[in-house]
Amino acid sequence: MDNPFLFHFVTVTIFSLMLAIGISHSFKQLTSLWRQPELLLRSLLAVIVLVPMVVVLLLWVFDLPPAVATGLALLAAAPGAPLTTKRSQMAGGDPVYTASLQLTLALLAVVITPLTLTVFYALFELVTEPVTPFKVALQVGGVTFLPVIVGLLIQRFAPKLAGAIGKPLTVVANILFL
Repeated sequence: MDNPFLFHFVTVTIFSLMLAIGISHSFKQLTSLWRQPELLLRSLLAVIVLVPMVVVLLLWVFDLPPAVATGLALLAAAPGAPLTTKRSQMAGGDPVYTASLQLTLALLAVVITPLTLTVFYALFELVTEPVTPFKVALQVGGVTFLPVIVGLLIQRFAPKLAGAIGKPLTVVANILFL
């Protein structure tokens, strides 16, 4: 991203959205999908397998410029983008399910994103450098896990503060998202 203001704005927006999730949900809620194996499997199949397969088909059928193919490949290979949770909730999705899926996908992204991109690199001409699991882990850790963990720690050690800032933080995060 060439515009430093836009880069920082997006960073603050995503951090605040993830912090609001950490403050607003318990650890049990954030891991609730793990206790529903059928729903977990269907969700992962949809995001990790079906979306990349559809993109592979699109790229085979349509002769898209390499930059467009690269953008689609990156989107398909990046399960659980932080803004997905907010968009799902805005569409009426269950906030506990979407938050739990978001964190599950973020954990898996460290392995899934590089593997999926490896397939795309092998099949198509992409105009981006390969992505390593370490790079993905750093980005996912900073964008998703750091703010969620901070939110959970505030809940645990300063519950009054969490109660006082939870709703205002969510409002600010939603305004930034818009």
